[in-house]
Amino acid sequence: MSVKTYISICRSLVRLAEDNIKAIKQQDEQLTRDILDEIRNFEESTEDSIHFMHADWILQNAIFISMYSHFEDKMWLTAYVLSEGKYLKIEDLNGNGIENYRLYIEKIGEIQQANEGVAEWGEIKHFRSIRNLLVHNGGMIDKEGTKDIEKEKLYKFLKDNDVIVAGRSGRIRIRNPKLLKRFMRTTSMFLEAIINAYNKKISN
Repeated sequence: MSVKTYISICRSLVRLAEDNIKAIKQQDEQLTRDILDEIRNFEESTEDSIHFMHADWILQNAIFISMYSHFEDKMWLTAYVLSEGKYLKIEDLNGNGIENYRLYIEKIGEIQQANEGVAEWGEIKHFRSIRNLLVHNGGMIDKEGTKDIEKEKLYKFLKDNDVIVAGRSGRIRIRNPKLLKRFMRTTSMFLEAIINAYNKKISN
């Protein structure tokens, strides 16, 4: 097994984010110049202005979800490889998603590098929370707006990674690639440790 393809996909997605941020910024600046030079009417340019205001975070939120999906798939594949010849299969464990795959890799695959105490897994749990909020909760930390979101652990993690957390509901808006790069680095390190342990195990 190898983590090279996974890393290549993540790098491509980060590059996609960076390239599009530059393109959006250039188009927005051009629109501003056109309005100031009266080449375009301000009222007629409102829709474009709104588009440029939101395009960067809409794109990067979507890219983050895609990166997470690739990580989840790699975790499943790793657990599947380790299930060969085992009586207990992945689907026999309670739960689902990356926690289920991690548990299988650790307990059934006997790969201790997948235990929940490793530093990378602590971060990955934050990433899982972000993904779940984006997919299932409209990208909001508190949809009802009744909590003090600044006291939430996830809030600090997001702010540390330059993610905008907007309004009382805490709308998550990824406006630069810092979080994407951290996700790539953390998940790659986690997977690499597991795969290296597996390859060493089968070579003995």
